[in-house]
Amino acid sequence: MNRRVQLVLELQETISTIESGFELLQRDDSWCFREVPCARLLSDGLERYLKVTLHLINYAKTGQFLADKALRNFGHRIDALWEQVRDKGFDERALSNEFMVARELNFVANDPILLRIIEVIALYADASGEYSRYARLNAVASQFSAQFPDAVDQGWDDIIKRVMQIQSVKEYTDQSWRDIIAPTIIGRIERFLRLVARAIYFSDRSREVRSIGSPMMHFLTIKDDDLGGRVYPCFGRS
Repeated sequence: MNRRVQLVLELQETISTIESGFELLQRDDSWCFREVPCARLLSDGLERYLKVTLHLINYAKTGQFLADKALRNFGHRIDALWEQVRDKGFDERALSNEFMVARELNFVANDPILLRIIEVIALYADASGEYSRYARLNAVASQFSAQFPDAVDQGWDDIIKRVMQIQSVKEYTDQSWRDIIAPTIIGRIERFLRLVARAIYFSDRSREVRSIGSPMMHFLTIKDDDLGGRVYPCFGRS
């Protein structure tokens, strides 16, 4: 199987992983996303989504996908991967689009809720941390229990508090989680994923590159009014 097909399949699987995390977020109980599998699905999905994007950016510029060593050098840090996409992925053509790109770059750089979400989700991607995706496997092989530090719970509590404040939610209930808080969190992540897709579709890319990245259309096509409003999973539905 050639590398182009492998990358398309990886992107499809990545989007399904993210959607699985979104589906869990849409449940009534907010505690489900703090540990497993919700936050780890989102952590894994965002990391892979960004790495696929970096592959496409490099392929567009050099005709080659990134080497394994180059990918490994990026590690698991979602914020660092995003910085690479931001700095390398948007050409002058994309940046000249004030509404679709420049506005969104400013939003991602400054929105306190999204920045906090990325910061907390990134904790689950730390391969060496006790809150990493591998924490329980590592605990089995050692004498230490897999425990999530205060930073994780405090982070999610802070996100919920910020959402409630900005959305004028006075009381946390299952209904406020389902109707307002979870959709706001999902909408922020969707907006981020949409912007990443615009690095491929709003920059000067070949038809081949856009074809390989075609599963990104799933997030690229979300309208502002629909952010946070999808019922997941929906990838692949007609």
